[in-house]
Amino acid sequence: MPIGALFTCIFVGWIWGAENAIKEATSNGEHFLPFQNIWKFLIKWILPIAIAAVFVQGLFLL
Repeated sequence: MPIGALFTCIFVGWIWGAENAIKEATSNGEHFLPFQNIWKFLIKWILPIAIAAVFVQGLFLL
């Protein structure tokens, strides 16, 4: 499960692009998405690290 989330974060943040994800989530600006800049930072940098940490911790619990 964490691997899928990690790959999703990497895909959305770096390959597809956070701007495209925001456009999709807001229906091309029709709806408001608060904290867009924070969301872009989280999806690119913080969340992949946090999810990888959860995955590594799960490996050592086996």
